[in-house]
Amino acid sequence: MRRTRFAYAAVLVICVAFSVLYKSRISAVLLFAVLGYIPLAFISCVVSLFCAKAAFADKRGMYRKNTPFDIRINVANSTPFACAPVEIVCELADKEMGTFGEKRVYVSLPPFGRCRVAVSCLHKYRGCYTARLTHIAVYDPLRIIRLSRRLDESMTQIFLPRRIPAGDVASNTAGESSAAPSKLLSGEKEDFSHVRDYHFGDIIQLVHWKLTAKTDEVMIKQYDEMTDRRALILCDYNAQGSGEDELRHADCIIETVLSFAMSAVENGVKTAVDFGTNDRMCCCEINDMTEFNRFYELMSVLPSRLDVCGFSELIEEYADTGASVVFLITSKLTRELIAQADAFAEGFAGIVVLALIDET
Repeated sequence: MRRTRFAYAAVLVICVAFSVLYKSRISAVLLFAVLGYIPLAFISCVVSLFCAKAAFADKRGMYRKNTPFDIRINVANSTPFACAPVEIVCELADKEMGTFGEKRVYVSLPPFGRCRVAVSCLHKYRGCYTARLTHIAVYDPLRIIRLSRRLDESMTQIFLPRRIPAGDVASNTAGESSAAPSKLLSGEKEDFSHVRDYHFGDIIQLVHWKLTAKTDEVMIKQYDEMTDRRALILCDYNAQGSGEDELRHADCIIETVLSFAMSAVENGVKTAVDFGTNDRMCCCEINDMTEFNRFYELMSVLPSRLDVCGFSELIEEYADTGASVVFLITSKLTRELIAQADAFAEGFAGIVVLALIDET
């Protein structure tokens, strides 16, 4: 705009000089035309500013982190003046940075025109965020005058964590594969719980032959006695660093938790997850895939910073757990933690997994 204003000032000086040197009707007309442009342009900008509107096409959206997506913005001009251009100042997830920042969107509208703008975005971290339209500005055709006003438009955006398969991590823990066939087959019909996919090492006498023939996949009968296997996931969710370091740490912990929990539930293992919050609001029981999906949605909006107890205190609290496999998830490995995990595993009939996550 500096160049256009400088050019306008230069033209104005030339017109004044021309009218002084050549006192003619043409010089007067040119001078008044140049001088009269400013008030007319200002009036049209004021009218356009208060009649131009911008809003998000959607008020809520769910996206996968690190995946490009488009945000749609509706822009309307309800005046007989052309808006060339309309400037919209936004707070959106920048595609290059991968985090939220200020972004400016420009669009030109004819008189009484409407349009929808698609802005390409991307965010690197899971969580719940708010995209905003903060200001809208209009220009005159020569881009000499710029007027802006505040907007109060927002959109809730939820970025989902990745689902990383962990394989059959919990499938070989103490449970049905280690029990005697006679014990498993001695249950009455009321002990029957459900049918699941066959896993290597399952007892062949428990095959559900009718359902296997119908689906062409080997299916196993699951009895209540066989569902005693339980997994426990304890998380070291103490915030590490600040800013992006904190977001990265939270994402790594949560995606590791989801990976182990999904593996356990898919193998018919009931799972408990504890983040060590002082109010115990983030202590969850997951018994099937329906509950896992609800847990997944909760993890998508879990804040990156929580009021949690120390990881050592959390481990001591579950010293007498009856789980068949325990996952200890942390991003900071110390000698004290290794010694505590060894002490936890002594005399423990199941498996203790100390998972060290890499935040890079």
